[in-house]
Amino acid sequence: MTDWHLRNVTDSSKVQDSLDATAKAVDSLTSTVNQQGENISSIGTRTTNLENNLRTTNANVAQKADANALTALTNRVTQTEKRH
Repeated sequence: MTDWHLRNVTDSSKVQDSLDATAKAVDSLTSTVNQQGENISSIGTRTTNLENNLRTTNANVAQKADANALTALTNRVTQTEKRH
């Protein structure tokens, strides 16, 4: 085997090692991106749930405020009727 053939084999081995390392890095990055995508999706779902719960709470508070106003008005009417 000549020195030239030995260099080609060594260079080919280095290239293959580099390609293998690159493939591993890409696989790792792909896994990380997939995990981040799942996390973002989960956060989006939780945010939507929070928004829906807040709408429900706001509606309940509004109803409670209406009920309190009605009670206050009823009390005023009752007091006025008692005076007359």
